[in-house]
Amino acid sequence: MPVKLHCAYEESGKLHFIHERLRKNNKFYCPHCNAEVYAKKGPIREHHFSHKPNTECTATYETILHYEAKHYIAQQINIQDGHDLNFSFNLGKHIPAIESLYKAINIKESSNISLNDILDFYNISKAFVEYVIPGSRYIADVLGSDKSGLQLFVIEIFCSHQSTEEKVDFIKTNTFPYIEVIPYFSDNGQIKFDLHSYNLPNFFEKYKEKADEAVIKQLYPLYEQSLKNKAAKELEEQEILKLKLSAVQALKRDLSMDSFYTELLNSLDNNSKTTRIVSYLSNVHRSENLESIEYRKKGQNKFLIGKTRNTSYIFKKDQNILYSIIDRLLDQINISALIEEYEKDYIIGFDLEIPKPSNLSESIMNSVLNKLEGYEKRFENKINEQN
Repeated sequence: MPVKLHCAYEESGKLHFIHERLRKNNKFYCPHCNAEVYAKKGPIREHHFSHKPNTECTATYETILHYEAKHYIAQQINIQDGHDLNFSFNLGKHIPAIESLYKAINIKESSNISLNDILDFYNISKAFVEYVIPGSRYIADVLGSDKSGLQLFVIEIFCSHQSTEEKVDFIKTNTFPYIEVIPYFSDNGQIKFDLHSYNLPNFFEKYKEKADEAVIKQLYPLYEQSLKNKAAKELEEQEILKLKLSAVQALKRDLSMDSFYTELLNSLDNNSKTTRIVSYLSNVHRSENLESIEYRKKGQNKFLIGKTRNTSYIFKKDQNILYSIIDRLLDQINISALIEEYEKDYIIGFDLEIPKPSNLSESIMNSVLNKLEGYEKRFENKINEQN
């Protein structure tokens, strides 16, 4: 069954949309299959052009929507009558006064820009459908231009999929004004658009200064109390930050005292944790204290044996266990690989640099001090930001 149409050609080749005033005696034809269609306009159903019974037309809804959207926009540009095409956008992206209010009290504001405003700003006076963007292999759904052809304006229609990143990057790199819109139909068959994405260089600058003053003047009285409440909350947060800063500074002073530092090291020792190393995809049933390890031969095979107080066990997946041990130790101590020169060079062992207790103690002290200094700077920065 053919899909509803919202535009059709008359015999002269002119494209008409269903919301226009149409002459009863004119014949209209489908842009996709060229079969004759007739207008349906009533008080209840959506206005549209309909195929006659038993007409074969394979156009899909997305195909028709995409076709009608780009031709409608091009028509509006060429007759310079785009006043009824409005796109919503976020004011705060372009007007700092509103953006600051967003952050302060989480208000949500949006506005509309008209197609005519954009066309006037870039002096766009004509448009072409499915036209190659100069200097590229990309085809614009609608390409607008000024009278000289030097200023271009790209419009993309987002129906089933949006423009590719490569295409959008090319448009932005060449600083072409660009919008991508999502089309839909109202109940009377009028095509409407939502703004999906855009790149309009310098377009919003002419409104910025005037809008900043107007927005502050009009909106501040409405949200004055909310702003005061937020300011009071920030003042409270600042006092808490000052207390945290004082606590960090006091702890730094205490660390210079030997008795305090000794107590700190003892508490670290008491809270030390066991690092578990297990071969890949194995399940632990129990643990026993390991007393020694040795290699044993059985025929041509060699086994690594671990002895506990109770019995002996074969090492399972000894290469995996070696990997786990070295991997864990790399984060804690310096390890040098010992290399054997042969037909191929092999790692045959390791030098493990075990830190001296005095060095370890100093390292812990430095680590704690560095952490405290980090907190101190962070609290100081936050306090300065709020002042």
